Amino acid sequence: MGTQALPCACIVICSGRCYVAGDINPLRKGSTMAENSDVRLYALSTCIHCRKCKEFLEEHSVPFECVYVDMLSGDERSETISFIKKHNPKLSFPTLVIDNGGTVIVGFHKDQIEEALDL
Repeated sequence: MGTQALPCACIVICSGRCYVAGDINPLRKGSTMAENSDVRLYALSTCIHCRKCKEFLEEHSVPFECVYVDMLSGDERSETISFIKKHNPKLSFPTLVIDNGGTVIVGFHKDQIEEALDL
């Protein structure tokens, strides 16, 4: 009999980045969280709207990368802020970037997220 892995949801926080993915098989070689993820949430760790957006994505099993901008430092923080400003000049949060900027949603708007992600 072989070993069978059960689907699970994983959350890892590392250097201000939170990686979330559902239905990950931990025994699959080379599998990584947010691998090929087309959804990135830029958030502040203290922001209630950011938290609600993150919870919404988790509830819908959307694989995404969450970057807590306020927990970054140095060049990584500067580069991240510059990237966000290209899509959201006012630098407000949450900022949800889909398909590397093909779709950007500023603020937590369930209807826009559902439409953009076909939920």
